[in-house]
Amino acid sequence: SSVEITGEESPAYPPKAQQPYYIMDDEALADLGLHMTPPDPIRPYSVQTALEDIKDHWLGKRLVAKVMEMMREHTGGQTPSPVVQKMQEAIVFSMRLSTLRNMSGGAITQKRLDILIHVLNGAWLGAVARLFRR
Repeated sequence: SSVEITGEESPAYPPKAQQPYYIMDDEALADLGLHMTPPDPIRPYSVQTALEDIKDHWLGKRLVAKVMEMMREHTGGQTPSPVVQKMQEAIVFSMRLSTLRNMSGGAITQKRLDILIHVLNGAWLGAVARLFRR
């Protein structure tokens, strides 16, 4: 006795009648007993915050623009191809503030980073107090 599997019955091929995908809103999911939890808030910002998270803040916009400018200068000031430009943006946006401090060559000290984080969080008094502390 021999077993023969045709191409349509092979486990390597998906069955022809697949279940359709359903897109449900939160209310429909709640009716099924499933609850979507809201994402964790990005704020308060910390040294682990990525530049992607602060790019819409007024100070974050300036910081991201400066990092992008430095990246362009590092590549010789040439206009990169769209692929390279997209890669550079991905690198910059995934960079954490602590990495930015480490890669700044001493331009961003721990004190400056602390002040930056206070300002990003809207803690102006904390920023001023940190300015006068060692």
